[in-house]
Amino acid sequence: MDKIRVLTYSSNKIMNQLTSYVYVGKEKDDLIDKNRFICIWDTGASVSCITSNIVEKYNLTSTGKSNFYTGGHRESKLTNIYSIDLMFRDDFVFNNLRVLKIEKHDVFDIIIGMDIISKGDFAVSNLNGKTSFSFRIPSFGTANFLNEYDNLDQEN
Repeated sequence: MDKIRVLTYSSNKIMNQLTSYVYVGKEKDDLIDKNRFICIWDTGASVSCITSNIVEKYNLTSTGKSNFYTGGHRESKLTNIYSIDLMFRDDFVFNNLRVLKIEKHDVFDIIIGMDIISKGDFAVSNLNGKTSFSFRIPSFGTANFLNEYDNLDQEN
């Protein structure tokens, strides 16, 4: 089995956006600078994206172009493709990640899309009015709330 890597983020309130921090570089050595950015975890995004803020900070060179659709729009938009390294912590790194460029945003600089989320298990909880979410790679179990409910129901 591959090395298991796990992330868990918690809030003291209900979050309407799942955000965390991530470090970015255009090569692995750049990650040492610890340039931390806010990312949003978006299961509706098929690919991960970076804002023009990151492109400008690292003076990134485009590796190509791609059409993409944003929520609520019927027409595609042409944007640049970039290759970056993304680090959640020292032992949790994605090298040479292909990302699309989006415009600057007030809340976040990176969208973590399904290209990353689908590599493992992702779960969200809002227990006692506090949001927490976890992500692990590789996938090695299924979250099945129906089975948990059935087991609780049989105990009562």
